Amino acid sequence: MKPTLKHLLSSAAVFLPAALPLSGESSVTVETESWKTGENLTINFFDGFATFRPAVFLNGVAGDSTVSDPGELEVGAHDPYRNGLSLQGLEFSGLLEFQNGLGAAAVYNVYEDEANNRLDGEFEEGYGIYELPGLNLRGGRYLNAFGFRNQTHLHGWDFIDMPLAYGRFLGDHGLRTDGVSAQFDIPSRWGANLSFSLGQNVAHDHDHGDHDHGEEEEHDHDEGHEHSGDEELLFDGLTASTRLFVPWNQDDFHRWGSHASIAMGDNPSGGPSVVYATGIAYEWLENGYEPGGARFRSSLELFGRSWTLSESGHDHDEHDHADEEEHDHDEEDHEGEEHDEEDHDHDEHDEHGEEGSGTDFGFLAEAIYSPSFRWDLGGRIGYVSGDSKAEIDERWRFSPAVTWWANEERNISLRLQYNYDVLPSQEESSIWLQLGIAWGSH
Repeated sequence: MKPTLKHLLSSAAVFLPAALPLSGESSVTVETESWKTGENLTINFFDGFATFRPAVFLNGVAGDSTVSDPGELEVGAHDPYRNGLSLQGLEFSGLLEFQNGLGAAAVYNVYEDEANNRLDGEFEEGYGIYELPGLNLRGGRYLNAFGFRNQTHLHGWDFIDMPLAYGRFLGDHGLRTDGVSAQFDIPSRWGANLSFSLGQNVAHDHDHGDHDHGEEEEHDHDEGHEHSGDEELLFDGLTASTRLFVPWNQDDFHRWGSHASIAMGDNPSGGPSVVYATGIAYEWLENGYEPGGARFRSSLELFGRSWTLSESGHDHDEHDHADEEEHDHDEEDHEGEEHDEEDHDHDEHDEHGEEGSGTDFGFLAEAIYSPSFRWDLGGRIGYVSGDSKAEIDERWRFSPAVTWWANEERNISLRLQYNYDVLPSQEESSIWLQLGIAWGSH
């Protein structure tokens, strides 16, 4: 999606208020712990009535794969899609907060368009905020509270690409909604919360084919790229989701967390899809709440989905074709045409299949050990099941990774990751080196 005047105005609504006081009488103060990193950068204006926190994040990746087109293996919109060098994302984010509980946040991402090898951009998030004691309300476009990772943007990932389960069940951008959400704090010692969301699901805006070149080219491109698993099972339209998150601090050194998440809505065929997940996480900190020391993090998440595929999405094609057959029938023998029409209906039946339902599932296991602030040594195992009725394949992915941080603020990193993908008819190896740079309040 190309940036338009509408997007620029929307961006200005979030990013420019910080600059307005520069021309007024109200004092403006800029604070940051380090201009080299922009750490905790804040702009206070209207005599401290509002605070703006901007940030910029760059992620680029280079690598090679045993498959000539790595796009065949990607499940996320920001996953490496070609051998060699590519831009995963240049993210601009801003958080505007007022003392009365109102606020706004936005993330605009500039990425490399996969189909045309040129820069493009889109708003990944842009929403208003209203906070009350124990309640957080949002309205606009946002990443839903689902699982442990759905609300994390590219710059916050612990691995270079999206986990198989998140891409397969939630889409190549994760679960995003144009709607309203509410998060309630549950009275507890460690801060449990319950989230609800209702709105229109937002599919990815990334162009994966040049529509000007015709439907045939678009079809050929789509055949070679899964992007987000089988899109016929993903949410399309009004979507509702909820998540219960419960942390538990065993002591200063051992912390736990768990979630139970569910989302439901119609898929593109008109049938319902329901995605549910649960997970548990554990973290060990050598120094507890004190800075420094070694750190270990791990998590396990289980995903499941039930779905129904409806033939209603194909009815118009069948009827149009039937009308064409009926027109031909006027010019040919009646009995022969009836036979041809029966054969045609049978072909349509075979092509689209009967209305049916099914289930699929997956899991994600991750572990990361950080002996110091400079190193993260991690590993990830992902699995998603297959189903012939929905035309989705069983997949495994094994991903060891090592990350080196250039400084204690951890705003510059190099990450090396190896992927071993196992599909029904092929096994592929890929290796990627990612550069990450962050500046601002991250």
